[in-house]
Amino acid sequence: MAQHFLLTAAARSLSLGAIMRMSDEQAHAKFQAIRWADNGGEPFCPVCECTKVYAFTTRPLWMCRDYISGKYLGAYAGEMAWKEDNRRVANGAQHQATTAAVLAHPVSRVWCCYWQR
Repeated sequence: MAQHFLLTAAARSLSLGAIMRMSDEQAHAKFQAIRWADNGGEPFCPVCECTKVYAFTTRPLWMCRDYISGKYLGAYAGEMAWKEDNRRVANGAQHQATTAAVLAHPVSRVWCCYWQR
């Protein structure tokens, strides 16, 4: 199993004080360069190792363009929109709302067989 990027020598050499003096953008760029040092600091998908990724505009995350089938993309986008709208809601309240919605909803025909590929 590969070593976590925060355990590498480059990450361990960073001091907490140096990180605290960085702006959010500088810290993000530094950790991005450390995380994907094997690829020159450019993000890639850890699952399929392709370099075709896109960045979320609302949060500093990347997603593989090939990882989600077009069949599920609309449902996944709806889920991400819900998560973005409810990100400041307490975890317990999110859990209760999600559990209530799942228990009240019939078996999904959209997501059937998704995990069986």
